[in-house]
This record gives sequence, C-alpha cells and structure tokens, in this order.
Amino acid sequence: MKMSLVHFLAHSLAARSLTLIAPRIGPALAHARQSREARWPCLARLAGRGKIHCLIDDGTVAADLGPWQTALLDALGMSEAHAQYPSAAVTRTGDTQELARGFWLHAQPMHFSAGLDRLSAVLLQGESRVAPAEQAQLVPTLAAHLRSAGFELLVSAGGEWLVRCDRALEVATVSPEFAAAGELEQALPRGPDAPALKRLMTELQMLLHEHPVGTQRQRRGVPAVNAIWFHGAGTVDEVRRQALPQAFGEDAYLHGIYRLHELAVAASPADANSLLSQQRASRQAHVVAVVEVDDLDTLETLWMAPLARALALGAVGGLELVLDRWRMVVPPAAMLRFWRPRRSPVDWVAC
Repeated sequence: MKMSLVHFLAHSLAARSLTLIAPRIGPALAHARQSREARWPCLARLAGRGKIHCLIDDGTVAADLGPWQTALLDALGMSEAHAQYPSAAVTRTGDTQELARGFWLHAQPMHFSAGLDRLSAVLLQGESRVAPAEQAQLVPTLAAHLRSAGFELLVSAGGEWLVRCDRALEVATVSPEFAAAGELEQALPRGPDAPALKRLMTELQMLLHEHPVGTQRQRRGVPAVNAIWFHGAGTVDEVRRQALPQAFGEDAYLHGIYRLHELAVAASPADANSLLSQQRASRQAHVVAVVEVDDLDTLETLWMAPLARALALGAVGGLELVLDRWRMVVPPAAMLRFWRPRRSPVDWVAC
C-alpha cells in the first residue's frame, strides 16, 4: 500500500507541466549569439537536454501571427484554430476587455533597407526600438493620413499601434518576423484589397521619409523609422467557449483569448518559484505563463535556474519554453541525460 502511494505521488508530479513564453527576449538572444556570450548555464543545460527549434522554420506556424502567438495557441490546445484569433483584433479585445468591433490591423514601425537588388525589412527592437517620445511625435502625422484613408489609429496600453477599419478587408498579411526573415516582396499583403493597402504603405513611407524622428535616430546611429508594416489582419466574433489551462501574464493577446472564452488571466508571477507554487496550490496539470522578460540575466536567475531544479527534483513533469522565435521542449527524464552537452544561444541553429 505504501509503494502504491509513492507511485501515485510520483505520477501526480510527473503529470504536472508548464509552458513559459517570453516574447520580448529576442533582442537579448540575438545579442548573445552575435557576441558569442555563454553566461547562462541553466538555459544552456535545458537547451542541451531538450529539443529546440526555430518557429520561423516550422511549417506549422501561422505566418500572420507572431511565432510565439502560434506557440501560445498550440499550448492552449488551439492548433487548428489559428484563424479564429487574428493578432490585432484579439490584442485590442485584451487591451479593452471588450469585444473588438470592426476590422483590425497592427501598424508596425519598421526600417526598410535598400540592397543591390532588393529591399529588406529590419525589425526595430532592442536598442533600436521606437521610444515612447518618438511614437508621440510620429502618431499625429500618421493618424491624420490614415484617417483620410478610412482608418483609425489607436495606441494600445502596451504602446502597440493598431488601426481599425469599419469595412472588413479581403487581405492576407504576414507578421514582421516573417517579413524580416525572408523575401520582403513575397511577404507583402495579398488578396483583393491588397493593392489599396500596399498603396497606403507607400504613402506612409513618403510621409516618414524626412520626418524629424528619422533624422534624430540616424544621428544616434540607429535605423530610421521609414516604413509601416500592416499585419495581424482580421475580425473577431464570439467563439464557442472551452476550458483552457490556467494562464498568467499581462500580455494583451493572451488576455484577449481568455476574454473571448469569458475566462480570467492571473497576474504575472514574480519568478518561477512563485509560478510553481501557484500551480501546486491550484492542482492544475498544465499552466501557461507569458512573462515580460527582456534580458538573459533575469531570465536565467528568476526562471531558468528554478525550472531546471524543479525538473531535476521531479516537481515538474515537462517543460515547454517559447523564447521569442525559439521553442524548446524538455521532457520529464531530460535532466538525466548527463551525456548531452550544454547548448548556449550561440550554438542554436540560425533563423
């Protein structure tokens, strides 16, 4: 009888798993790869003992969602429902906690760089991100022109630019991550309403060409904001409600999904130990957390180190990490694979 109880407890622990998503860690990972730094042993150990791949190279990822958004939907059991949760409209729903009416797009500030034979797109993130003061200077110019074209520009609580149109557009768009990773020409909007949207993008480029913000940024040695990339196109309707895992975080897209299912999202935990404690208290077999971590030292200390310990002790049965465009799966027995070498970010396959 005692042995059965031990087996029961072991099974209960092994059944407990979690998905941790860090959407903003991409610039820090890119810097670590470029500088060839390897100062994060727990992250490297988890990557070495689990399986890691780039979501942008994954044929199952929805091109009009951010890679991490696709991974989030998969973690919530919605792998077949990507089209029901378009990024812009769901983000607006989470931002306001009301169903977003109308047709929505993200308006992403970008930098287009001219090469010898083609344009390429550069994401403005990390040290080159668009600062709030710069956004404040750009918004009036862009909003006025968008208004004349039948669009309303709004700024989310998190500083994202969203545009609304009363008419649903027949257009397919691509996320900026995919646009920057591939052929820009192939990533442009498609569909019956695409020509008008591309024309609007060209007009906004002309407005941005000599804007003072671009001049100021060039003097600082960072890429100018010289383009606006529309993506995340779509509308949202009421969905058939279903049970979802307990979720933690402040991200508007996460909140929008749960709002559509009339469910609440818990506040983001301070660290992995807090997350694990709340999971134990709630007796949830699987939880999902979207955390606002943007530097690797914090990720290592507050998240990777406690999670590596929890895996080694059997307090977590399985771990999924989504680090911007990277997805890492660490199964229950992974920490016993002592023969596997560590894999620092510099060793991850480029994408």
